[in-house]
Amino acid sequence: MKPGRIAIHAAIGMKRDEYDYLVWRWARDGVAVPRPDHLPRRAIIGSVTVEKIITASDSPWFGGEAGLLLRDPLPCEPIPCSGALGYFAWTPGGTLAEPLPWMTAWGASDGGMFDTLPVQFRDRPTKPFGTGKSRPKGE
Repeated sequence: MKPGRIAIHAAIGMKRDEYDYLVWRWARDGVAVPRPDHLPRRAIIGSVTVEKIITASDSPWFGGEAGLLLRDPLPCEPIPCSGALGYFAWTPGGTLAEPLPWMTAWGASDGGMFDTLPVQFRDRPTKPFGTGKSRPKGE
């Protein structure tokens, strides 16, 4: 990994526990997350400039062995393409991933009566990824 402009790829895989945690976490910052069946997957969705690579941070978003400090995000219409872990050379092709069964059933209500209410969880979802080297208590 090195600093510079990179494309952002939305992977084909997404588990319900990952989505639930991020909906809960982003709501703390006032960010509404689209339903999982509305998110493009298996596609380039934009680009960003990698300013610096870090190995420790107090940010609640930091997790894993390394993190990227990013700036100048530019979204784009989804460009279907297969992905890989880490940095990879990509070429357009294929189709966007179809929603998984859990995605189309997520948050379904009994006819729309509660569809305008914010998403809530009885218990805080468990963080399903990266612990990070430095993080505040409670994360």
